[in-house]
Amino acid sequence: MGGTVCRPERPTSTVVLLVSGAATNARYWDWPVQPETYSVQRSLAAAGFATLTLDLLGTGASTRPPSAAVTATLQAQGLHEIVTALRSGLARYEFPTIIIGGVSMGAGVAAIEASTFHDVDGVLLQGFSHSVSPIDTLKAVASFVPAATDSRFADRGLDPGYLTTRQGTRAASFVGPGTDPVVLSVDDAEVADTFSPAAMLDGLASTIPPLTSAIDVPVLVANGELDLLCARAVCASSASLAEAERPYFALAARLKTFVLPGAGHAVTVAPNAKLFQDCLVAWAGSVAAGAAGDRQAACA
Repeated sequence: MGGTVCRPERPTSTVVLLVSGAATNARYWDWPVQPETYSVQRSLAAAGFATLTLDLLGTGASTRPPSAAVTATLQAQGLHEIVTALRSGLARYEFPTIIIGGVSMGAGVAAIEASTFHDVDGVLLQGFSHSVSPIDTLKAVASFVPAATDSRFADRGLDPGYLTTRQGTRAASFVGPGTDPVVLSVDDAEVADTFSPAAMLDGLASTIPPLTSAIDVPVLVANGELDLLCARAVCASSASLAEAERPYFALAARLKTFVLPGAGHAVTVAPNAKLFQDCLVAWAGSVAAGAAGDRQAACA
């Protein structure tokens, strides 16, 4: 797995490990355009947190094994090994407090890692819900095409199992209205990537009730109000999301939810993305302080 470590100017004991999702690489967390507005990684660094933005296997800077072998279970094992390395001094950096997070399929992988290995201190699940909209989800799935047939990835020697999103379809499926056209162009050219459908299929286990109930550290579920993959009534507000998700988490998760108004599945590119960043920073601060729930006004 390939990734980028970003450290704040002052020493920190906390790192936020952020993983990519299906058809999206780790630049999702550190946008190559207008980073002062859209970069989660830089926002966390400004608040004093280290980050490691990571490409899942089959995506971005990571290797691409045979697609059928790249399952969510394998990805979670890889994350566990990286978490272990971060605690012992990965690339000269050692962090006693580790928060893991992911977007969409990456959120599912993060949930599997946390519920299986119990080795992190907090879990961010962005673009994640137990209440999906079946029709709209199928519409999004219809935009997937073999990556080997796409000019952006045709020279990578990918096997036919790797998929990507058809060029020009991401605006309709994954972002909300009002997204900057420049951002959409960069999304298609630099952030869109490849993924293995095998990881998506067994990653669905993360939405089966018993799995997330095994997470025993603070959890933040953050979605966009207009996320087509989330049932509309569920993602109508932070309160409705909390009501829908609470039965799937243990009390130890101290579940916090956040819905970004007007945003789609990809909250990091919404015009008001700063609200999500502020919520994440406040919640991460409460996790680092060991008192989740005490410093979360920005998530209201």
